[in-house]
Amino acid sequence: MLVDDEADVREGLLSEIDWEKHGFAVEGTAENGREAMELVDRLSPDVVLTDISMPFMDGLSLSDWIRREHPSVRIVLISGYDEFEYAQRAIKLDVDEYILKPFEAEQIIQVLLKVKERLDVEITGREDMEQLRKHYLTSLPVLRETFLISLLSRKLPISQIVEKARGYDLQLECRQYVVTAISLEQDPELSAALGSQTHSSHEPAARTGSLRASGDIDLQLYAVLNIAEEWVQEILQQQQWE
Repeated sequence: MLVDDEADVREGLLSEIDWEKHGFAVEGTAENGREAMELVDRLSPDVVLTDISMPFMDGLSLSDWIRREHPSVRIVLISGYDEFEYAQRAIKLDVDEYILKPFEAEQIIQVLLKVKERLDVEITGREDMEQLRKHYLTSLPVLRETFLISLLSRKLPISQIVEKARGYDLQLECRQYVVTAISLEQDPELSAALGSQTHSSHEPAARTGSLRASGDIDLQLYAVLNIAEEWVQEILQQQQWE
């Protein structure tokens, strides 16, 4: 977004720079800080290129507002004043770049390319974090289950249990607890009979449609888990109605 009270400066920047070629698009222009505030709220630009000296609200006041309300927006200040106090205030506002008038289009391009490089790094980092967050949310049910199983087999400190429960969004604090342990017991005689039958017929037991006959322990455990979850949900719903 371009902000300058001089129309010829705004038009010059729009016409003399091939924005698209350098990876930018000008989404809006403003002639003072107040007008720019409304546009920043509405357009959410990545970069604001603004003059310092403007009526109603100058560029430094605009930059101060942007830093508070839209901290991720990059700011490039343009000034016709080669005075130390302006540069000093710009540094305090964490302005990305500072350009002095008169300037050439090539100067603007070089500054924008620097800003773009920083933006690309930030965007890549945000995308990586988003992918990591999605992976964590996908893995969360397994992490919760592993943690709950560890409560039966490991003596974890209370502080660690509370911390992990909070991290996994588990409510473990209550007046009473009910624990149910389910295990699969294999019948040796049945297993031998099934094995003999499979061997003689040369047909895998899984084709019979019997999960018990399949011999796939992991699949059986998964089925039991689903049944147990449905059972618990039914109990909880009944308690809510009561």
